[in-house]
Amino acid sequence: MPLAKVAAQPQLWLRSAAVGPGFTFPSSPATRLFWTGSVLLCVVALMADQVGVSEAKRLNVAGKQAALSMERNSGGGTRPTFDQSVPNNVTAERGHTTLLPCSIINQGSHVVSWIRKNKHLNVISVGSLIFAQDERFQLPHGGQPPMAGDWSLKIENVKPTDGGIYECQIGTNPKTTWHITLHVNAPKTMPSRRNSASRQVAPPVACCVLLLAILFPYLNSNFKALIPAPTNRA
Repeated sequence: MPLAKVAAQPQLWLRSAAVGPGFTFPSSPATRLFWTGSVLLCVVALMADQVGVSEAKRLNVAGKQAALSMERNSGGGTRPTFDQSVPNNVTAERGHTTLLPCSIINQGSHVVSWIRKNKHLNVISVGSLIFAQDERFQLPHGGQPPMAGDWSLKIENVKPTDGGIYECQIGTNPKTTWHITLHVNAPKTMPSRRNSASRQVAPPVACCVLLLAILFPYLNSNFKALIPAPTNRA
């Protein structure tokens, strides 16, 4: 029976409902009032539930239509892009910590990945998950507030083998990429004072030894001539 008819004739609904054989509608006015009110409350609850479901469906459809409309109207305007003001060449000292900058504008729900452009194309991270087995690679912010859009890659204790090309990639179709080249310099070592002194002293000593070796035969043959002979005092 439709809800409108049930609301208009609750007593008729009670009589026609399959509540079991031998059911008779109560004759007491108070009991009738109780049953009539209970039926009306159930009808109101059912009608409100149906209205709520219909409203939720309507809002869901309206939201989807609005999203589709925004996507059509935006065209390529909201396509995620990289902040071109950040450097794409980074120089780091060996043993230090460096940061490969990657800043994204209008990221939306697109996934950001880091890939190392070597012979094997090693995947470093996908989203906030680190797949590199080397714990030196980290995502300090991972695009989370308050640094939304910052997907910079942090490398601790930089090694010469870390040098090369890295790719920050946005999961659009086709992919949007940003390449960064990392250069690693070896730290400059200062010579110790001992080594410096040996370098300064060694050349004069070597020259003197070489000079004596050259002049030794001449000095040995003429050594007696250079010394006056002793005189007899008889």
